[in-house]
Amino acid sequence: MLIEQEKQKEIEKKLIAKENLKKTLEENEENKKRQLEKNLREREDDKKAMEEYSKMLEKQERERNEYFKKCEDKQKFLMGRMKDTVIKDQENNLIEEELKIKKYQEEKEKR
Repeated sequence: MLIEQEKQKEIEKKLIAKENLKKTLEENEENKKRQLEKNLREREDDKKAMEEYSKMLEKQERERNEYFKKCEDKQKFLMGRMKDTVIKDQENNLIEEELKIKKYQEEKEKR
């Protein structure tokens, strides 16, 4: 009878150990599954962050290009105005010079 009880206890210990092993393996599988899901979420979050960063860089580049285009347009406008001013000044100088020559010739003829 004592041997049967010991065998029974041994069988119960094995069953308990088997159940514990089964429970541990199930927990491990569940932990692996959660870790995989977490890794997937992190990759998706990283991907979204990279896309947002890329959009931000594209926006900055676009704004930079617009800024330099405005600067260039302003320079062209100012150069055009300066050219017009120089041309007008040259025309005025030419007219003044012609008037002086004409006046000089008129005075010369009066003598």
